Amino acid sequence: KAFSLVEDMTANGVAPDAVLCIALLHGEEEEVGGWQRALSLVQQMPTWRVQPNVKVMNAAIGVAANSQHWSHALSILYSLPEKSLRPDIYSFNASISACGQGQSGWLQALQLL
Repeated sequence: KAFSLVEDMTANGVAPDAVLCIALLHGEEEEVGGWQRALSLVQQMPTWRVQPNVKVMNAAIGVAANSQHWSHALSILYSLPEKSLRPDIYSFNASISACGQGQSGWLQALQLL
């Protein structure tokens, strides 16, 4: 639903921004398959002429963490430098939290420290 709203906005000449994208990401936190839609949203942002910033990426990490997909959370974290973004304390905190939810994720969490 939310993604179709953004499509309607862009079709009517209203440009979404990073704040809207963060809100959309947070809306996916408790949804089944939300982490997949979150990754899709981040990938679609450039088509909306919105460049992901570290806050957007942190929200995406949080969605993956809440969905218990620690490997995806780490993938997002590791992609930040490729996007010329610098991870912050929230990036690492959410990623470490995500790793704590997986059986073998704790090894990855230790590497982040």
